[in-house]
Order: sequence, then structure tokens, then C-alpha cells
Amino acid sequence: MVIKILVKPQINTTELSVFDATEDYVIKFIANTGDQVLANEIEIQKTIDNTQVYANKINSMYLNHTILANTLQNGEVYRIHLRTYNNQNQYSSWSDWVVLTCFSKPIIDISNIIDNSILNNQNYTFMGSYNQSEEDKLQYYKFILYDYNENIVSESPIIFSQNDIQYKFSGMTNNQKYSIELQVTTQHNITVNIKKSFTTEYIAPMFTNYITLTNNKENASVNIQVIAIRTLGHIASGNAIIEDGEWANCITEKGIIQFDDQNNNGLYFQYNQGNWQLQLWLKGLIDDYTPINKVLEGTLITSLYGDNGVMFKLEYYNGMFHLYKYITVNNKYKIMAHYASNIINAKSNDIVYLFMQSTNDRISMGAIL
Repeated sequence: MVIKILVKPQINTTELSVFDATEDYVIKFIANTGDQVLANEIEIQKTIDNTQVYANKINSMYLNHTILANTLQNGEVYRIHLRTYNNQNQYSSWSDWVVLTCFSKPIIDISNIIDNSILNNQNYTFMGSYNQSEEDKLQYYKFILYDYNENIVSESPIIFSQNDIQYKFSGMTNNQKYSIELQVTTQHNITVNIKKSFTTEYIAPMFTNYITLTNNKENASVNIQVIAIRTLGHIASGNAIIEDGEWANCITEKGIIQFDDQNNNGLYFQYNQGNWQLQLWLKGLIDDYTPINKVLEGTLITSLYGDNGVMFKLEYYNGMFHLYKYITVNNKYKIMAHYASNIINAKSNDIVYLFMQSTNDRISMGAIL
């Protein structure tokens, strides 16, 4: 007669990792020879003082044991061993002690972008934030940029840092949907990730709608055709000082210019079912954000009135241009949307070029010093 005995089990350390004590965790072990395993028992102690925090026997033929959520505490270091039982309730020797560590998952974010937002630039520096309750410090991180099919477009190298989390991607295609993923790994090798989607809508400073180039082979030259549109106006109040033959200074003497084809103090234009463009050259910008009638408003550049009853207010504050869109409700203007340009932090003597484009009511704007 052959008598089998229970052999000393081994905890499978290759699959043992730091884990979050607020979640269930499966301990796997090896017991390949001897009697059939019908039960197993685990004991867990704190390494700091050998206090027993867990002891449990379960009836199972499987070579694993589940530690239920919240049995242990994050931020603590434990040691664990186990033994097995056969059908005669005989038990094996205890396995060797193995160290077990618990840490909660870090909370991360791509902090300077909102999910499903719009980026008004082909180049963007994505920034991340990191917080971990038990001071498990950041070891390294990585950003990955995907296209709308989830194909990798570009990725950062693995960056070892405990300070700023950031990486700049350049040359993103206009009017395309992307997603950006941030992966971080802690000092105790816990890896988490977060992913957000966005669409690019930016204005490239090109004037193909206004300049046409034609190759003139016979004369070995290029013909340039320029289409220019002019809107005449007059000074409605105050005074506008013409400087250098091209600038209307409305600041010094508080001048208001009114265009001749309408009665509002602003610019009238054809809305064209939400498809239009506007270019402005500005200088003398004042960065101001003050309460007007108990409402915070920036420096008003101009009001824009569409022929369909839509009204816009273009303001400048916090170093960027802001465009507010209003619609008419019961003969009153009601704010509907807000758009912002890239940050330029223009000084009063800077010349700024601002370009706005609306395509099917989707507005983007860009500013260049």
C-alpha cells in the first residue's frame, strides 16, 4: 500500500505583489505532490510586532486563498504563511514566511484638460497630478497619445521624476479626435492610468481663403490674387486717434467706432449658417477683469452681431481672448457658450493678431504676438 503525505506548500511569490487592502486579493500557492489538498489555512502577522491580524481555514481544492477587502490596512507591512489539509484533516508543515505590503492606489489626473474637450492648438503640454495616501512616492510616468482608432500616434519616454508630471506633444492634426493616457508607477510598483479624449480645433495662420497663387510658367513667375473686404465706419462718441496711418486709438479719448451698415456699437456680419471668419489686429490691450453691474467682465474689444439675431462679445482678460455667444430668448440676450484663445499675456505695446473661425457653429480662435 502506498501512503501519500502532505508536502510543505510554497506561496507563489512570482504572482505576489503590493495590493490595495480595500479590494479582495488572491494568494496563490504551490503543492504539486502528496495527498489531494482539500483545505488550506493562512495566518498573517504584522512585521512590526508579530501581532496576528488574520487566521482562517477554508475548504477548497483550489490552490489559492482570497483575502477579503478591508481585512488588512493600507500602509502596513505583513508576513504571511500557510498550510494545507487532506481528507483526513491532517495538515502539512507551514510554508516559509513571505512579506506582504499593502498600499492604496494613487489618485492621478491629467489636470489641464477636461474629458471630451476641445484644444485650440496643434502643440500642447499635458500636465498631470499625483496623490497617494500612504506617501508611496511616484517612481516614473509616461504619456501616450492615441488617434480616434486607438492607434498610438506618439508617446513620451519613461520619465523618472517625483516632481512635475508633464510632456509636450507637437504637430497634432487639426479637426481630429485624440485621446491622451497618463500611466504612473509608484515606488512600490503600483501602476495606474487615466485616459481622456479631446478634439483639436485650431487656427493655422494661413490665408488661403484670401490669397490665391497661380503658377505662370510662360513668365517664370507666380501670380498673386488678393481679395480684401472693407467695412466703413464713423466715430459714434469720444474720439479715435489715427496712429501711423493704420491704427485707430480708441483708448486715450474713449472713442467708440460705429460701422455705417448698422445701429449697434459693434460689428454686423452675415452669420452664414455658422460659417464665418474674422481677423483683428490689436494693440494697447488692457488685461482687466472687473465687476460691471455686479457681473465680472473683461476688457471689451467689440460686440459682434449676426444677421440671424446671434450676438457675440469679445473680451480680453487673464492673458487671453474670450468670446461669449448670446442668443435671443423672449427679446433678451441669453448667454449660450464661451470660447477662449491660447494664452498670450500681451503687453500694452504688443501688436496682436487674432483670428476666429466658425465652421458649422463650432468656433475656434487663435492669437499671435
